[in-house]
Amino acid sequence: MNESNIGGLQIELLCFIADKYEPDVSALQDEYEHWHDTSIAYQSVYQALERLDDLGYVEKKPIDGRSNCYMLTTKGAELLNTHRKLVVEHTGQVEEALN
Repeated sequence: MNESNIGGLQIELLCFIADKYEPDVSALQDEYEHWHDTSIAYQSVYQALERLDDLGYVEKKPIDGRSNCYMLTTKGAELLNTHRKLVVEHTGQVEEALN
């Protein structure tokens, strides 16, 4: 798999996971819908999380017989940190335009 093909949904899910304590798919779906004021299919969130798990950015942990929660791995934290640096470095003029 090409790890450079992490999309916006995956980055946002990583942010939400970093901010919450072991969220499940429904909690992450709710957080996405809150931030975007729109709905997203449960299956879309689940598939994005499965990809992040496959790539080692999150760890999936069973909660019960049906549900899983997700935890950020060191690799996921490093990816988020790199993304944060990119955003900070390349969006300086956005803040100036808003002021």
